[in-house]
Amino acid sequence: MAHGNDIPAANQLNMRLRNNQMAETNGSDNIDILLEKRGERQRVFEQTLELVDKAGEKHREDRQNRRKWNRILIRLEDSVVEVKKAVAECDTLIQIERRKAEETVEEPDESRASTQAEAEPSVVEPDLEKRAAYKIAQAPIEELAHISLQDAAFARAYTARRAFGTHDKEFRKKLSTKLELASQLPRVPHTRPGQGEKRNQDVLRNAIARVQEGQIESMSDQEIDLVVGCYTILTGMLVPNANNNRLLETISGMIEALRAERPRRRLSSR
Repeated sequence: MAHGNDIPAANQLNMRLRNNQMAETNGSDNIDILLEKRGERQRVFEQTLELVDKAGEKHREDRQNRRKWNRILIRLEDSVVEVKKAVAECDTLIQIERRKAEETVEEPDESRASTQAEAEPSVVEPDLEKRAAYKIAQAPIEELAHISLQDAAFARAYTARRAFGTHDKEFRKKLSTKLELASQLPRVPHTRPGQGEKRNQDVLRNAIARVQEGQIESMSDQEIDLVVGCYTILTGMLVPNANNNRLLETISGMIEALRAERPRRRLSSR
């Protein structure tokens, strides 16, 4: 009889051992993911420090555009603080995971998991500019190098129109610093761009084509804002590449006409 009672006890012991092994594996996986993420954020931190140095040089040397470089320098200095916080956040999470791996396996707290899921922002905006602004403001630091030029241009147009509405100062600052960093970091394209990114690429490509053909009057207000936003980003780049320079050359010849078109339309509609 005693041996019969030992069978369930043995099964429970085996199950507990399996759970412990699974938890150790999951904990190890989580730590590996966090370590990789920390490495990515540390690289962004080092790149940001280099960009701050370059912006400082521009601010000192380019007296004619000192105010522009000063704004960029301030945003990049704010970015240093944000990236540093993101690295520290990874360090904290790594410590937590390591402590968990040393402790007894506990049942998952489902109520806590559901609360965290509800707290994550879920924004679906029909407006391309607003959607791009939210995407950048909410992007993890390590994802900013993947932000496309067209998304950055849409977000820049959004900030230029001061279309923040009821957004608080914290959101504005977060968007401003992350947008500057996304505009300055060396671009790392996604291997498979999403449908939204492809659509935005098409919008920018079509808008640039109309600029090249001198068809400004046929451009939509959104296309004009996009190209002007793109120009603002390109002229503020500290380390532009050959593609950036070619695009800037294309837009530069028509920028004054583009900037004048929106006020002209407002006047003619009165």
